[in-house]
Amino acid sequence: MDNTKSFLYPPGGILIWILVIVELLTFGLAIIFMFTSAKSPDFISSPVKPNVYLGTLNTFILLTSGFFVAEGVNFAKLKDVENTRKYLKMAMILGSVFIIIKLLEYYLKIREGIGPAADTFYTFYFMLTGFHLIHVLVGVILLSIMFFITSKKIVIEDIEASAIFWHMCDLIWLIIFPSLYLIL
Repeated sequence: MDNTKSFLYPPGGILIWILVIVELLTFGLAIIFMFTSAKSPDFISSPVKPNVYLGTLNTFILLTSGFFVAEGVNFAKLKDVENTRKYLKMAMILGSVFIIIKLLEYYLKIREGIGPAADTFYTFYFMLTGFHLIHVLVGVILLSIMFFITSKKIVIEDIEASAIFWHMCDLIWLIIFPSLYLIL
């Protein structure tokens, strides 16, 4: 295979990889800006920290769903519709569980009187996790579309693009989780 062609036509298509790079840069810059802002005396005024247990549980759930997506791609390459759909379905369920736990975490924070305006840290916390939550929701929608389309025909490029988006969500969470839950 021509090396130029493989570069221009990576799995999932070049546009999904451009999106991944832009999203990683966006989240990365926001986290760098957050750590730069951490020098401010009012960065974190609340004694209430993010719930490490819920964050750890969500990390496990998201990474497990990423495994299921990867398995779904493997079965799609084998044209195994039943197993492709099974693994995509498990990933969608776990993605939905991630969303529910994150919403529960928001509810608990707000009930404790901690909102996006509590201090600079919680402004970043709600902004970064909220933006990530939107990405996970979009990812669940993409996986759902792939699940239903796969019942008629496997289009490996579409499944790969959806999987790449999902793994981007995993990667971003692996940057957000230690930055917001473990370092402070």
